[in-house]
Amino acid sequence: MLHLLFGWRGRANRAQMWLFALIGAIAYGVAIGAFAWVIAYDQSSHLHTAADPATTGTVIGMMFGLGLLFLPVFLLLFYCSLAVMAKRLHDRNKSGWWVLIFVVGPTLISGMASNATQGAGENGNMVGGAVALVALGIWVWAFVELYCLRGTVGDNAYGPDPLAGKP
Repeated sequence: MLHLLFGWRGRANRAQMWLFALIGAIAYGVAIGAFAWVIAYDQSSHLHTAADPATTGTVIGMMFGLGLLFLPVFLLLFYCSLAVMAKRLHDRNKSGWWVLIFVVGPTLISGMASNATQGAGENGNMVGGAVALVALGIWVWAFVELYCLRGTVGDNAYGPDPLAGKP
């Protein structure tokens, strides 16, 4: 399991990719839930009132502490997701560098779409919308490639078939 999460060599099948996505979503949900709990606790209790502005520091301190805990979890999940995606691409007989196209590409394109729509009028909105559709298309392609399509049957340049001998 450690090789799946931290190694960049070898292959990962669809089931391993889906399992990682499920575990990552749960970990991310727990972290977001902790933030939501702090905000709800602040609103339902008397930690922060207009009459006592000194209590604001307590809630901000709690959120900052949770943020410090969440940052390493996020960075760890991000690193592991890149490694698992690279191994999944290896299973499809593609280089792990495709991760750049699937992760960095749509992120940069979305930023361009956002910039194109700011203060550019109707034409800017049309250009921004078209650029956003390109990013969406890459994300859909990445989803199909990583989660839906079967890997290469048999050995390939990246290692043995992870499903060898399984029905």
